[in-house]
Amino acid sequence: MLAAGIVALSIPARAQVVRRAPSTPGDRIRLTLNGGEQSSAAPLKETQTFQQYFEQGTLTLERKVTNRPFFDGGGAFRIVKQLHVGVSFSSFKDTRSGTLTAEVPNPLRFTQPRTTTGTVSGVERKENAVHIELSWRVKAAGGLEFMPFAGPSFFQTEQGLVTKLNLTLANEVYPYDTLAFPSVSTETIKDKMNGYNAGVDMAWMFSRHIGLGALIRYSHGTKDFTPTGGQAVKIEVGGLHAGGGLRVVF
Repeated sequence: MLAAGIVALSIPARAQVVRRAPSTPGDRIRLTLNGGEQSSAAPLKETQTFQQYFEQGTLTLERKVTNRPFFDGGGAFRIVKQLHVGVSFSSFKDTRSGTLTAEVPNPLRFTQPRTTTGTVSGVERKENAVHIELSWRVKAAGGLEFMPFAGPSFFQTEQGLVTKLNLTLANEVYPYDTLAFPSVSTETIKDKMNGYNAGVDMAWMFSRHIGLGALIRYSHGTKDFTPTGGQAVKIEVGGLHAGGGLRVVF
């Protein structure tokens, strides 16, 4: 009995080893770099009123924010299973001109305004945005991965607006029946606005850490901008991003 006990004590208990599955490339951090085209959310329309020759006139600026290149970069971190949280930065600029139509009172005849139309520069649009994205990774065959995402967006926007017509009686020609398009004054307003984004990122990993991808994202934000001495103008930012670029995972 004593010998058996000694033998039993001399045999060490089998150690229990907890083995963890090794992480795979892409489990933790993903970096993206994209270029492509932004199709903007809505055209710009500004309407202002002004006093001229003891009557009220109106001016209307219309400007389509055209499809232009955008640049985007960001990263995402896996927090649990296939759930990631990330942030992306995008930049967009459109410097094209707008069309201004003005109804200007006649200095000799009341309620008989003249209409003049012309092209206006200095009404460019700039957008820099931060997109917070909560995403879920879905693996497919052939090294393909899909990551649908959504979250809030924060825009820093610059927009040029018309403040007034540079018009005096000395610039006009008698009998004042017609009016040549005058020069205008513009003002660039900078402001922040909040919005949202949603889309999907697609990646094809041709090596352990490097791949190519495509991005489809829709973002949108809106806020009223008020030029000096004028009425508020609704500004809509964001739009559809369609592009692609480099993917790095580790």
